[in-house]
Amino acid sequence: MLVNRWDTIRDFIRSECAVQDLFNYNLIRTLFANIREHVLNDILDKETTLFKLNYSLGSIVRHKLTGELRFFHPCQNIGRKLQVPILIKEFLDSLSNLSFRNQTKYENSEWGLVCVTNIVFFINKLRDYAIGCGKVIPDYVKNNRGIYALVTNKQTSVAYEDNLCLFRCLSLHQDKNVGNCERSTHCNFEKYCQAYSVYPSSFPGIILFDLCAVEDLFEVNLMVYKLRNETGSVVARLIQRSHEIYTKTVYSNLYNGHFSYIFDFSKYTHPYACLR
Repeated sequence: MLVNRWDTIRDFIRSECAVQDLFNYNLIRTLFANIREHVLNDILDKETTLFKLNYSLGSIVRHKLTGELRFFHPCQNIGRKLQVPILIKEFLDSLSNLSFRNQTKYENSEWGLVCVTNIVFFINKLRDYAIGCGKVIPDYVKNNRGIYALVTNKQTSVAYEDNLCLFRCLSLHQDKNVGNCERSTHCNFEKYCQAYSVYPSSFPGIILFDLCAVEDLFEVNLMVYKLRNETGSVVARLIQRSHEIYTKTVYSNLYNGHFSYIFDFSKYTHPYACLR
């Protein structure tokens, strides 16, 4: 049974799709305790946008009277385990209390579980989401020698919660002073609010679609990248390319809904992956 269904059970990843990515992990050779590590290392590292997650399980069951074996494929429709997709943080918070064996249902009580074979994560991408303050930034981003992470205020050591990370990138491009950029950050933000009738008190952050308007307002090109930690080597991938009609260019790194400022591209990365 396992041999015949191995193409479905074996580990595989189908990523960089337009709407939905798939991450399949076999549970025959992988301990359940390692699933959280796969989620953190594979899914969070490969996804370039915010997303919601659902999952389904594959299983082998045996008829209690005849001994017949059946394989149940993971399925997004009738086999999904969550009524609606949830954000990744909600899933990680609940993962420690999850029992896959208790979630496997059969046609009737005549069938008994032999084993749970694999788990498929369905990643539904959220395109037009607000980019503001990143709460979870990995060390390979925070400690990158070419980046100002912009997670905390250098003067007060307090975490930012104002969703102005893009305007800090603009300010650092203008004066390079990471320890004293708040005044120019708020000046840039006020300029944006006045130009596009935005209420500062309810500003949720910038969506990628709006970057063209920011470029025109400040007369700079905005290039957005993301670092990916692949087999011990950190690779930069281009997320959004500017039309490059201006003489000055601001480079930023996007991770988990947060912009960090790239002040030295030669230190930021050596390997580079093009946007497909």
